[in-house]
Amino acid sequence: MQALARDANAGIVIPGAYYRQGDSVLFQADFTDANKKSLVQTVGPISALATAPLTGVERLRQQVIAGLAPLVDSALFMQASLIARPPSLEAYREFLQGEAQFYGDELGAVEHYLRAAAQDTTYALPLLRALIALNNAGDLARYDSVKRVVASRRARLTPFEQAYFDYAGCDNGERCVSATAAMVRLTPNSQFTAYLHAVTLRWANKPHATDSILRGLDPMSGELRGRIYLPHHHAAVLHILGEHVRERIVVRAGRAQYPGRLYLAIDEIRVLIALGQLGEALRAIDAMFTLAPELKTSTLSFGVIAMYELRWHGHAAEADVLGAKLRRRAEAQPSLVDHASRAATDTRGRLELLAAMHRWPELEASRGDLLTSDPANIVALRLRGVAFAMQGKRALALGVDSTLASATTSERLVDHCYLGTIPGSCRRVARAYIAAALGDKARAVSLLDVRTFNDISAHYDLMGEWLRDYPPFQEFVKPRG
Repeated sequence: MQALARDANAGIVIPGAYYRQGDSVLFQADFTDANKKSLVQTVGPISALATAPLTGVERLRQQVIAGLAPLVDSALFMQASLIARPPSLEAYREFLQGEAQFYGDELGAVEHYLRAAAQDTTYALPLLRALIALNNAGDLARYDSVKRVVASRRARLTPFEQAYFDYAGCDNGERCVSATAAMVRLTPNSQFTAYLHAVTLRWANKPHATDSILRGLDPMSGELRGRIYLPHHHAAVLHILGEHVRERIVVRAGRAQYPGRLYLAIDEIRVLIALGQLGEALRAIDAMFTLAPELKTSTLSFGVIAMYELRWHGHAAEADVLGAKLRRRAEAQPSLVDHASRAATDTRGRLELLAAMHRWPELEASRGDLLTSDPANIVALRLRGVAFAMQGKRALALGVDSTLASATTSERLVDHCYLGTIPGSCRRVARAYIAAALGDKARAVSLLDVRTFNDISAHYDLMGEWLRDYPPFQEFVKPRG
């Protein structure tokens, strides 16, 4: 076998065997690293009736194909390390379709993941990826359902799959960090698991540690291709650290790799403002409105972020001019109705603009579709409570706070809640805004959570305007590592 591998210049050799057992024939194949002379993976044994042995050969062929792909495709390196055995070819194809959709249509990706899991009930990775996608999309009902299914199979998961499950369901910053640290230990050569670990460190407010990992990764590597949030996360932590020259380098590289994505456009605008290049920043804002919309946010919302960033860096007059310009854009453009999610983000952007412009009576009156279609919508309730508070309508503001405190309040739109699985986190953050607007700074800080609000959030938010000079808030958002 070693001689054949040398002659063929092959890195992987797959010898096979078959043997008779009663009325059946059993087939097996081994994946062997020809250089290290070590067993990588075993497929089988697969049983077929002795009267129809070719059915077993075909099943073996399909699993060999599915098992070989992660070993030769760097984009799938992590999977080769974590799965106990290759899935069926049909399940693997569905999984790949889910991966292709993950960064553009998370709920569409979920459908492929669930079909992959149904095709092969021993294939756990699709369910783990579905958990991540459902959490990101804020679909907590289906998240809980899939989580129960995976929990019932925990004993059959590999150590890596168990760690990934712990990450997918973590409800505490340190638990998230511990879970991804375990994933890194189990796959020390995987760039994807290192990236996940860096993300959890970011949410734990440890920008130095996050930067240390991200600066060592190759965004063009197979495992990291298509992961547009990598440069987005890296730019954010560099912004926190004041490393604006490096931040701009990261953003430029990200925009070159993923042209036309709004998330990277706002990253560029943010760093230009921090560097004091206001003319270029304002031109970039105009250019941003020519880009295709994102499902989770609107261009208008990113324009509002630019307003807050201008104020944070001492350019209040420019922020007011930008606000008036954004208002004219919003009034000239009809609300989007072609897609329910886009219509919701468009409405939210209009409400957020009124808040950023401090138009409190208008904000109070503009219930919009968010509250009309969903009276318990967290985004609209937060803004409505803030509008009451800023006009001195304390009793009405506290009434909204009581509504948010109710366990029945919707958490479908996560609104500053990047870990939607944390029970009640979105409601607590919304209540913190109302407390801050009422002048109760101590209570506002007590309601915040480092996983849902950190230093970068303060740059583009009302909370940052209200509390940036409040010492307990400064302590709260201070980097931890």
